Amino acid sequence: MHFTNFDAGRFLRLTSLALLTVLPFAAVMSAGDPYQPVRAILSACAFTILLLTARPRRGTDRHAVAATVRDGGILRTKLAYAAGIALAAVLTSAVASALASSPSSALFGVHGRFQGLLTGVLFAVAGIAGARGMLAGSDMRFMGRVASLSLAVQSAIVLSQRASGGDPVGSMGNAVLAAGWLVVVTSLVAGFALVDRGRWKGIALAAAVLGATALGATATRGAWMAMLVAGVVAWILARKRTTGLVALTIASMVTGALLLAGPAVTPKFGTGDLITGSAGSRLEIWKATAAMIGDHPILGVGPGRFLYEYPAYQTVDHVRIEGGDTRADQAHGIVMQSAAETGLPGAAALVVLAGLALAAGVRGARRGDAVSLAGTVALSAFAAQAVFGISTVETDSLAWFLGGVLVARGSRVPPVTAGIDTDRMTRPRAASVLTRAAGVLALACALAATWYLSADIAYRRSTDSFMRADFAASMDAAETAIARNPLVDIYRVAYADAAAYAAISGNTGVLDRALGSVDAGMALEPASYDLAASRARLLARSGSADAQEVWSAFRDAFALYPLGEGIRTEAYGWAQMSAPPTIQEQARSELQRVSQDREPRDADE
Repeated sequence: MHFTNFDAGRFLRLTSLALLTVLPFAAVMSAGDPYQPVRAILSACAFTILLLTARPRRGTDRHAVAATVRDGGILRTKLAYAAGIALAAVLTSAVASALASSPSSALFGVHGRFQGLLTGVLFAVAGIAGARGMLAGSDMRFMGRVASLSLAVQSAIVLSQRASGGDPVGSMGNAVLAAGWLVVVTSLVAGFALVDRGRWKGIALAAAVLGATALGATATRGAWMAMLVAGVVAWILARKRTTGLVALTIASMVTGALLLAGPAVTPKFGTGDLITGSAGSRLEIWKATAAMIGDHPILGVGPGRFLYEYPAYQTVDHVRIEGGDTRADQAHGIVMQSAAETGLPGAAALVVLAGLALAAGVRGARRGDAVSLAGTVALSAFAAQAVFGISTVETDSLAWFLGGVLVARGSRVPPVTAGIDTDRMTRPRAASVLTRAAGVLALACALAATWYLSADIAYRRSTDSFMRADFAASMDAAETAIARNPLVDIYRVAYADAAAYAAISGNTGVLDRALGSVDAGMALEPASYDLAASRARLLARSGSADAQEVWSAFRDAFALYPLGEGIRTEAYGWAQMSAPPTIQEQARSELQRVSQDREPRDADE
């Protein structure tokens, strides 16, 4: 075997492209959040490689190189410049919003979602990697082939889960998240099925059909709508080639919905769902989000901070529909969430950026570029599901990357001068520096996510020890998590919970340390209801705080969750045992008020 012609750079690029399509299978089950941090690490590493190894290369892919040596491979069209300005506006809005709110919590966002400023920067880097990665059509076709295999495996998992009577969550832990990824990758693979050759064409076609069937089985209406939108876009761009494929994928989706989802589908199209079902719940979340945007129209509430602010806007009808203490941590709409967290200017820039990427994709597809066709279909599916969907690293990073690819390919003009030596093409220094800087930024995202993951593993040890009633070990692990990453409030809550139980055995000294940790956390994020509730519980258990101080702490928690019943029930129980009659009456009144709000309305109201 001969390895003299081995291209290490291209091998790394292809490996990185493959990695972007298999992110949903990456998980660290020993972490509190087993999915998002590790997927952020892997995607950031992929973008680092793509950016730092980007080179103009020999080839005949007329859409992957610029028109003249003078252009130097740089995107010099108005569309590309407009996309760059829109991307800068999105980033500027996110950073300004983070600085204006609470930078500590805005960096990573709420635990379990991992959607703070860090992931926003990661998605921007994904777009830059797509635009500046100097990727040839053969590179993208390779990505499409790996995506076909990844889609087939994910679809098989979803279908087997549905067939066995389980929830169709795939490897993503949530059916809505699985459906969001399925619709984007199914659309991408279907697009490549139109243009690939030989056995890979058949594999892509089979994977697309399987993916559409699994999508139907998820019983997710927003993703179904996105699949229809993608089909319409594909048919408009290449009618003769797509009619059969579009019909087949839509039929497969309907089959999966009717035969596999079965009873889960029928209620979603009934009028009752609009009132008491998931549709009604989302409508109430949107009402609250609109009010949140109205109060913070310019800078929003801060990246990743939706959960902290939502309780102040939660409607009584949402509580009635969901039951219990349910706080939405998502707006269930990516654009609306962006408007709430980074302000209307940031959301508008995001919409403009998506529109420019789609416009570039349409331009490239009409020139006959196969990659632009497949990418435009996939990005249109992402944009459609984003109206109702939830952001995740694995789906959003892929979509942002494809958007960058579309801008790059749609902004370049096919060579018209014979004899151009593409090997001599170089990029101006400013653009080269920008590409390298983005690569370094991607590496920084990977390191930050690794830092987060190391703390999250310690946090998981804390919760596991707590469930085993080993409260000393739980506190030790929680302290480790806090020391590694003091910005995540839930780590301090875990420490406080373990300390509260450890104090029952007589070790009351731990309560003061836990209270100090909670106070430090509230200094970082004053709007954390979980920390405020932990503080009230610790004071109630301490025995050293007077009744008025404890009651004041409970009232602080009430203020952060106006419709929360659980914390008021705790306060009432404490008051009955330890507080004077005046506080007992106030606690009873608070609990009664919230309980009455939760009672169902009369039919004639």
